[in-house]
Amino acid sequence: METVMDIWNFDWIVAQPTMYIGLSRQLFPDRRSFGWMGWMPEHLAETGDALAAVESMRGGTFMLLQERMMNLKKPDIEACNRAEAHLLDHGVLKMLG
Repeated sequence: METVMDIWNFDWIVAQPTMYIGLSRQLFPDRRSFGWMGWMPEHLAETGDALAAVESMRGGTFMLLQERMMNLKKPDIEACNRAEAHLLDHGVLKMLG
């Protein structure tokens, strides 16, 4: 993630299975989605029960959903949805487009 940040400027980075979006599993179809891990330029210090970890990184926040990689089984989809709700509650899950 940091290597691509050396090359391009980003305002949202996520790692997630392509099918998460393709199967419309995200909680808010009109907003950005979150997967297993990601980065955003905003600061977020609170993980709540939705994220395993948050850490300052390159002026923004690196976020980790859970220690293991996610899959498309129901518990992981529900965990992603909780993370998206948490990010929306904190005003950092922006609209698409």
